[in-house]
Amino acid sequence: GTIDDKHFVAGLEQISEACYALDHDSRFILVNTQATRLLGRSSDELLGHNCWELFPEAVDAGLRDHYLQVMTSGEPASLTVYYPAHDRWYAIRALPIRDGVLVLFHDDTPKVRQEHRNRVLVEQALDGITLMDADFVPFYRSPANARILGGTPEQTLEPVVLHPEDEQRVRAKVAQLRDQEHLTLTYRAQHAAGHWVWVQGTFTNRLADPAVAGIVLNFRDITEERHLQAEADRQRQALLQSNRAQQLHIDRLNTLHRIHLSSVAANDRAGSLRAILSSAI
Repeated sequence: GTIDDKHFVAGLEQISEACYALDHDSRFILVNTQATRLLGRSSDELLGHNCWELFPEAVDAGLRDHYLQVMTSGEPASLTVYYPAHDRWYAIRALPIRDGVLVLFHDDTPKVRQEHRNRVLVEQALDGITLMDADFVPFYRSPANARILGGTPEQTLEPVVLHPEDEQRVRAKVAQLRDQEHLTLTYRAQHAAGHWVWVQGTFTNRLADPAVAGIVLNFRDITEERHLQAEADRQRQALLQSNRAQQLHIDRLNTLHRIHLSSVAANDRAGSLRAILSSAI
């Protein structure tokens, strides 16, 4: 459609998205009610006026170059931009039309800010987060992965290497997970330097979720915990052995004491018997 098409213009007034059109000189030639609300200007303040003179910060955001590219190439394009004057993120679709460019946009701030918050939480998390396919080939790894398992950014998407003694068990358990079911396992993963790291990982099957299409792994390094537990077990075992040795020693002393008492008692009985016999003679 074109701005000369009354039905086309009327239809743009009915859509939920904000909409405006610029001619080849970047002047507003069409604007719907939703656009006036988001732009904070009336249609009289917009129509016939140059977009970049009214909204100079949009030039810094790259919109002028973006719209020019759409008009020049004749190809539609989409982008999300932050506009400081409004403190908003706008999701924008620019479409080439005969008169210039048609722009459909909406306030995408809540979605973008939530995505940014989620990204910050993932990037700052102490636990590693990995998204991988059913063959354990990752397509996303959080920054904590490098802290736990080492490696450079180029190595982060290499396949996960499990200890030979753990691999079959872990893969079999994960393969049995139903949709959205999760399972926590303890196993060894190979560090980029070659040694093995004990980790505790929770695997969640999100293969059927089109937004994820993978297995989500949340894991943490428990190597030090394992070493501390092993040391505690060693000390506990040593204490048990020491206690058993002490008890054996005590048991031996008690046995010797009982033998001694029995010997004394026997000597006393023998002495009494001799005394009785002597008096009888």
